[in-house]
Amino acid sequence: MMALDLAKKSLPSMPSFFYICEYLGVTPQEFFDEGNANPEALKEFIAQARQLDSRSFEYILGIMKELNTKR
Repeated sequence: MMALDLAKKSLPSMPSFFYICEYLGVTPQEFFDEGNANPEALKEFIAQARQLDSRSFEYILGIMKELNTKR
């Protein structure tokens, strides 16, 4: 395993990192989430889901669960 040589690397400051995240339109958590292939679509999906009434939300959730069991 190769050691990380920080002497040759430059890491951004925290304010710079937050600016990068803001520019990309992602949260710091989304920035590091390798399991999320499309953070923008997930963010849009969540925003739309928040606008649903509880009956519609449960309906969509049921569809998602069914689709995931068919994989």
